[in-house]
Parts: sequence; C-alpha cells; structure tokens
Amino acid sequence: MIKEEDTPSIDDVREEIKKIDDAIIQLIVERVNLAEKVLKAKKKANLEINDERQSKIVLERVTELANNYNLDEDTIREIFIKLIEMNIQKQYDLLNKIK
Repeated sequence: MIKEEDTPSIDDVREEIKKIDDAIIQLIVERVNLAEKVLKAKKKANLEINDERQSKIVLERVTELANNYNLDEDTIREIFIKLIEMNIQKQYDLLNKIK
C-alpha cells in the first residue's frame, strides 16, 4: 500500500504528463517531417501517395503492439489512422508545391 507521504502531488503528476505530451508532439513532428522522404521514395518506386497496402501493414503492426501493451486496439488504430492521414496530406501539400 502506498503511504500518503509517498504519493506525489497532482501538480507533480500533471507535470509528468505534460512532459510526455511534449515528447509525443515532438515524435509526431518527426513522423510528419518524413513525408518529403516518403514522397521522393514513392515517386522513385512509382507508387501512389495513398499506399493502402502500407497503411494496412502499419495498422496491423500497431494493433499488435497495442495488444502486447494491453492498450485498447481500436483507440490505437484511430490514432494511427489520423497519423497516416496527416502524413498523406503533407505529401499532397509537398507535391502541390512542386507543381
């Protein structure tokens, strides 16, 4: 049992959450910033921007990871669907700048 004096304050816990949120945002930025490399590689390989096969692979992988970490699979899939959509949109934005 946790003694009351060992229990962190709500502000301390919120600060920990804030640090994690900041790290998550930074990782999303890094992921989206890969869009340019992905777009160039797709053009070289003559692939469409919206690569359904790869999206399916990513979603299957993260669903398995969610299951391994005892996280809600549907929620994790929804998050990654949004991340994939962000990356696809960034690729289209970059493509339109090239034209």
